[in-house]
This record gives sequence, structure tokens and C-alpha cells, in this order.
Amino acid sequence: MSSVITFKHTWIKEGKLFHSDLAQIWKDEAFRGLQDLLLKLLEDFGVAFHIRNHDPPYSLLPILMPDKRPSRTIAELWTPLPTPSQGSPTSHSQSYAPADISKYKSGLGRLGRTYKFQFLPEGLFGKLMVRLLHIDNVQGRALWKNGILLEIPSIEAVSLVQCIPAETKIIVEVGANLPPSSPLINSN
Repeated sequence: MSSVITFKHTWIKEGKLFHSDLAQIWKDEAFRGLQDLLLKLLEDFGVAFHIRNHDPPYSLLPILMPDKRPSRTIAELWTPLPTPSQGSPTSHSQSYAPADISKYKSGLGRLGRTYKFQFLPEGLFGKLMVRLLHIDNVQGRALWKNGILLEIPSIEAVSLVQCIPAETKIIVEVGANLPPSSPLINSN
């Protein structure tokens, strides 16, 4: 286990353990032929989560994901917008809209929901990320310890899901290309 959950190597980048690296990580003679079993053990204990339908195959280790939100990737798909009460966005309570408006045409609709909990169990958000990544046609564009940026090309939508542990909140925001007659856009 310590050969995976360690900072002595660079096999796991941004919490992703590519299965093609298993033979190199566990190259010792004692582990020969046991790589799949050891990975299954990590999955059984909730340390690693196999991400289905991804080529090349990998497992996600939320504990080794970066703490910091990858601002460059976020900026490619999202633009922070000022909230009425704040005047300008703050670090984690921002409203977002797709940055490339031409990609989402004129029917841009935004929806958001904040879920406030009495407490957030350790590891809950990592499991939520894995569930989101298992949805067909959903692509994880950016992942970090407390957030995930998803793109759903088939319906021209993007979604930002963030966890704010100190406030026991999970914020879900979606930007999508909606028909102009949609009640989500048309306020008449």
C-alpha cells in the first residue's frame, strides 16, 4: 500500500493511477502477478476507485488529488460572474457561466443549487466525483480535491460541482445550450 500512497514517486498525477503503471509501481518480485489483486484491495477499502469506460484505464485516488482548483482549465470553460450581494465573486462562492459563449450559442441557460448539510462525511465528495465520472458521455475536464468540472458535449453543457467542507456545502452549477422557448431562459 505504501508504494501507492506515497510522495516518493510520480506515478500518480492529480489523483489518477493509470493501470499501465501498476507493473512499474509493484515491480518487486514479491508482487509479480499480484498487481490486479492489490488494486482490487485498494478499491475494496475505498482508497482507489476504478473509472469505467476510460482509455487508458485508470483509478482515481481522491486523497492524492490536488488541493488547489486548476484555474487555467476552469477559465477555458467558465467565467466568474459577480453575484448581486457581493458585487464580485469570492474564491469559492462564485457564479459561473461558460466562457466560450459562441460554443453554447444564444440559448445559454444557467442553473445552480447549493446543498447545505449538518455534516459532510469524510470521503463523500470523492465518491460523488467517481459517480459523476461514470455517467455516459460525461467528461471530467478538471478534478481537484473539492471540485470537478464536467463537460457533456452531447447536450452542449458544462457543470461545476464544488464541495466547501468548512461550510458543509456542495454547490452544483450547470450551463447549457437551451432552446430559446425554454422556461428556464424565458421569464415571460
